[in-house]
Amino acid sequence: TRIEDENSNPVKQIIASKMARATALRADQLRVKITMTEGEESTPDIIEVPAETIFSAGAIMRHDGRRWRIRAIHTGSGRTLTGKVPAHQVKRLYLHEPPTDTYEPPQTGRERRQAWKEGKLGYNPNPIDPPQQKRGSGNRRQSHRK
Repeated sequence: TRIEDENSNPVKQIIASKMARATALRADQLRVKITMTEGEESTPDIIEVPAETIFSAGAIMRHDGRRWRIRAIHTGSGRTLTGKVPAHQVKRLYLHEPPTDTYEPPQTGRERRQAWKEGKLGYNPNPIDPPQQKRGSGNRRQSHRK
């Protein structure tokens, strides 16, 4: 991409014996900047990938022996949270820890409704709510004033 003479001046062409430095870029590998976020801490890094690589937002990838989820892909025009982007268009990948595989069933009615909205309970056209807990001591009679 650049040829310099003995005085470090860039030139278009030169005799090989008078060339001081030549700079070239690889066409088969690309360097992609990444930011890995764990909780509140973010760590930058760079990965080298083949030029034909396509990154998909939301996909799981391995880096430094760990699994990461591609949270967002930054291109020159902005970030995308969905879709696929070829490696040559990527300015930076934002990686987050993947979701854990542990499932904890909802404990309260509010958690159950939220899980239902998020689709974590599967399809059930006629949901049955768990028995409602009664407030108070239970055996108290109501007194009526006369």
